[in-house]
Amino acid sequence: MLQNVLLAPKHLDDYQAIVGGEIIDELRRLAVPLQGARVLHVNATAFGGGVAEILTWMVPLMNDLGLEACWQVIEGSDEFFNVTKASHNGLQGLEIPFTEEMKATWRKYNHHNAALLEGEYDFIVIHDPQPAGLLHFHGRSGGKQWIWRCHIDTSQPNPTFWDSYAPYIGLYDVGIFTLKEYVGPGVHFKHLAIISPTIDPLSPKNATIPLDQAQRVIMDFELD
Repeated sequence: MLQNVLLAPKHLDDYQAIVGGEIIDELRRLAVPLQGARVLHVNATAFGGGVAEILTWMVPLMNDLGLEACWQVIEGSDEFFNVTKASHNGLQGLEIPFTEEMKATWRKYNHHNAALLEGEYDFIVIHDPQPAGLLHFHGRSGGKQWIWRCHIDTSQPNPTFWDSYAPYIGLYDVGIFTLKEYVGPGVHFKHLAIISPTIDPLSPKNATIPLDQAQRVIMDFELD
């Protein structure tokens, strides 16, 4: 079984002072048809990076809205994550090689993690290129709708990387990108959604701090 990420609960009402009651009410209304829906999010790591930061608050809020959401992370060796780091850069346009050996490593660990994926879900959301092969190697059993969420800028990808990933990405029922321009050639989804990047305004990283404290931090940074 893939590793579960344990999360503290969060409550949508805590955001009312920031976004207003109308937005909170709208979110609850939109969530009514999804009450009890089983949602699995899968990504490469539980700590560090933007995807982990997003899922840390998104998954608890989905549960607060009445869905049954969980988050699991894949397994991989240093070799695998070196390949996915190169893929991350290549899909954003960097001119670097993507050898047959690198492709084989990516396939090997996606096959391995697909075998670890257990349970029945209404929606399985796969985040970014690292686990993008899970649908191919696992098959559609266990998920009614498979969703691939791309968090990176793939508007001008290195063709070698994009052409390698496209057959796996194109299997998904839904594709989610930050901008429509990020959807590369040869990939067509039944449903395409464009969702802007988001932050948690209540996280320590984004919390407002007093001006004098901000000035002290800047001064300390300059002294270093």
